[in-house]
Amino acid sequence: MAIQAAAERARRLLHRGDHAAAIEVWRDILSEDPLLAFAHAGLAGALFAARRMTAASAEARQALGLDPECTEAMLVLALTGYFEGHTDKALKRLDHLLGVDPLSVDAMVLKAQILRVEGRHAEARAAIDSALELAPLSSDALIERGWLARDTRDRDTVARVSADLITRDPDHLPSLVLLGHARRDAGDRAAARDLALQALAIDPMDQPALNLFASVKLAENPVGGMFWHIIRYLATMRESRRLLLVALVYFLYLATLSTFDWFGLPEPLSWLFVALYLFLGLGLYLNEQIIRWLVDRELRKVALHPNY
Repeated sequence: MAIQAAAERARRLLHRGDHAAAIEVWRDILSEDPLLAFAHAGLAGALFAARRMTAASAEARQALGLDPECTEAMLVLALTGYFEGHTDKALKRLDHLLGVDPLSVDAMVLKAQILRVEGRHAEARAAIDSALELAPLSSDALIERGWLARDTRDRDTVARVSADLITRDPDHLPSLVLLGHARRDAGDRAAARDLALQALAIDPMDQPALNLFASVKLAENPVGGMFWHIIRYLATMRESRRLLLVALVYFLYLATLSTFDWFGLPEPLSWLFVALYLFLGLGLYLNEQIIRWLVDRELRKVALHPNY
């Protein structure tokens, strides 16, 4: 009974974002009984949340060594595999998990998320529809449905899903962030900023909320806003299409230089085109760093804001 109570405490700590405390509670449980598969899986999940990938994978494998059908450990291995860049392996692990437990909504939601991020929207829709058939009121499934709708530019669905979840729970942070991005996409930066501040009032260190706040600030800068829209467009494309676009841009770059030589156009004009390509390329490369810098700056700037 004491172990079960401690496990519940560890899960609550993890849900609150206190990864270090959750890790310590799971380790205390394992010091009492090192053969508990669910405790190794719980520790793996806490370690993954703390971005300690190697340790998380090791604990998940230990859990599976004790219980080959420990689906929580399978989920962690799928997550670590994906974050390490092994997309196909992560999807295979999720399919294996669903073979063991066909009713795992968590696995379906994660599969849909990976497929969406990879630009495979039709497959992502099938996965999230399956999750919602099993659990129509699942907040995680509905949020993922909203993100898929955003990536496919279905603004009505985004607004409906996020509004329904906020009505159910006004402090549901992921819904506030999703609706904030939808408002920002529609050009309503003031509403997006207010939603970001509402989310940050709930958890001042929530990374998605911080990214939303930074993206709103970025949108107010004409150059930064242009880069943000380029990244948003690329994020909704499949990997193969992104590579094709990069190759096309490079081909156009070479063709431009050849055309200037062929027609003998003024050299300063060719420099202008070269500068434009370098400008766009550098902007794409630095976009993530710009976002991080803005997040850090806004943290310092609004730390004492009454609505923060």
